[in-house]
Amino acid sequence: MDRDTILFVEDNDGIREVWTEYMERHLGWRVVVAYDLGTASIQMQAQLPRIRLVICADWMGGRGMNGPDLYQQRSLDLFNHDIPFLLLVTLTAVGFRETMEAYGMHVLQHLCTLEVLRGKIEELVGLSPEAQR
Repeated sequence: MDRDTILFVEDNDGIREVWTEYMERHLGWRVVVAYDLGTASIQMQAQLPRIRLVICADWMGGRGMNGPDLYQQRSLDLFNHDIPFLLLVTLTAVGFRETMEAYGMHVLQHLCTLEVLRGKIEELVGLSPEAQR
């Protein structure tokens, strides 16, 4: 079974809709979306064999866990440690980005262009299986 899926965890409806459409229609990825981290955990377990990348917002609007918390679930073996984890950051506090990267997360500014998003995805996991055909 191909691991050709991106798990996208984002609570902002507008960002979630635009980015999902872009990743599916223009980049050729299958995208499984979750609007909160509880749903994301369930999706990870259900989709695990196919997930090649997790993209997650750093803050979920007070809905319990945040992006770094989901990343920490790796220690519970809920998903493969080899799956890259891209944290979308809104905080620009001095040292925050460096701290997250030190834990092994890849970091991208939350409000970036779609071209920057595409470049980061290709950097982390290459082209989509669809684009390679």
